Amino acid sequence: MTSLLASLLLAACPTSGADMNAPLPHPHFPRAVEISLGMGADAEKVSVSHLTVTFDREGFDAAKTGYSWHLANARLKTSRSLTVGGVKLEAGEYSIRARKTDAGTWELLTDKPQRFGRRATDAAKALKTEFTKGAAKMEHMSIDIHPSGDKSNTSLWLVVHMDTYVARSLIVIEG
Repeated sequence: MTSLLASLLLAACPTSGADMNAPLPHPHFPRAVEISLGMGADAEKVSVSHLTVTFDREGFDAAKTGYSWHLANARLKTSRSLTVGGVKLEAGEYSIRARKTDAGTWELLTDKPQRFGRRATDAAKALKTEFTKGAAKMEHMSIDIHPSGDKSNTSLWLVVHMDTYVARSLIVIEG
């Protein structure tokens, strides 16, 4: 083995005292997912972004009907009009929120962009939301744009997965 290759291998290895399982200093990491609606650099795009957060079961269970959660500053951006959960959205940026319903489930909302807003604004619109319990546990909240279906019948879903709960709304691309 050449000395250069040996040096590179040693440089890539952690030091003998390093703890490979040491926790990172903060649980909130910026996360973004982008879907291109076609091929090529000029394809229109839909994206979601948020911070990852750990799940607060006590706060989640204690929330009163109508409580609105900012989902860690979640945003949806689209370069074209589309319909999410039955609500038509023009190209632009929107906050994504969750609100507790009378049934004890949660629905997704779009709202005007606001940074960690405590309350939904008058511009907030409730999305038709499928809410399920008992999904595989997700330790940090995850928001995604997820394709579903097969080659001849593909749909997109806005999916919010928190702990063992999933809230999702259908995305329909216009024209």
